[in-house]
Amino acid sequence: MTLSGREVFGAHYDEGRITRQTDVDPVWAHLANRSIENYKQLETESENLRKTQNTFTEDMFLDNKSLKSMFPYFDFSKDDIGYYMPVNAGYLNPRKQVMAQIIVASNQGCDVIRDTVTGIILADNDKTHNHRIVTEKGKLIYAKKVLLATGVFTEIHNLLPNHVRIKFKAMPQTVTQAQVSDDDARRLKDMPTFVYHGKGGEKWFEDYPKDVDGNVHFYFLPPIKYPDGKYYIKIGHSDSILKGPLKKSEIQQWHCGGGDRNLENQLFLLLKSICKDSCATMVTPSFRPYIDLVTQTFGVAIGGNGRAGKSSDEIGRLAADMIVKSKWSGDISMECFKINAKCSKL
Repeated sequence: MTLSGREVFGAHYDEGRITRQTDVDPVWAHLANRSIENYKQLETESENLRKTQNTFTEDMFLDNKSLKSMFPYFDFSKDDIGYYMPVNAGYLNPRKQVMAQIIVASNQGCDVIRDTVTGIILADNDKTHNHRIVTEKGKLIYAKKVLLATGVFTEIHNLLPNHVRIKFKAMPQTVTQAQVSDDDARRLKDMPTFVYHGKGGEKWFEDYPKDVDGNVHFYFLPPIKYPDGKYYIKIGHSDSILKGPLKKSEIQQWHCGGGDRNLENQLFLLLKSICKDSCATMVTPSFRPYIDLVTQTFGVAIGGNGRAGKSSDEIGRLAADMIVKSKWSGDISMECFKINAKCSKL
């Protein structure tokens, strides 16, 4: 484990994240659809974003025979069926996505300060005084309005008003990567991303962690080239088998560690993996992001729930519009995003 002297860490240090339009929660589906619509514009304006594109032309349900025929490299069970999304789905590079968003923001007049905020002092009177923002490098920044867009490290420093208590859990995540050769990467270049939920293939290991209904649930990404020049297949578990939450004092240690050893071994058996990684997810009671105003000049956009990577563009747009106008004008009810809300409908 290496802490490297840092106190907080980002959640975008990766080369591949699943993106898709569908979701069992209509709010997340809406956020994803809006964000995906903007991918091309973001790519064009920054020339930094890349996402996969397959060759088929329409969504389709696949029976078991078709599933095995189209994707022979997967060991599906005889009962598995699938729903295939050939467009507006795949994966994106979160590092390049964030860089693309920064480039576009800079080109539109935003000042980018690369520093860690260690404290926010709210003005006594929102209308006449500026908020003071203190950074790790000793900068003091005055702002008329503040939008806090953080993750599981939100409470590490003094960022929230004293009267605000945000309910969330810092849930541990473990991912595993299998290195593949350049030849195999070329051979599997059309392999799709997928999310699996079912009983598992006949040859799968019986002790892989299952949810309360006895189902296996994980996500899978095809070979992606990483900064070391090698290709890796990535697999991660679902929220239903998470062990947690982490205490505030445990977040840094977990983030720099190797993840859950038992779960790592199970993912290893599925992939014959040689690499592993870990992170932590900010999970809210509603399983939706908080996009809300604490005061007329202080807002939050936090709580990714492990789904916000693909939807960050729309979440950011809603939050920015809210803090600029000091009111909500989105086309989804604000009740769905209020701090500590439990809204279940659009």
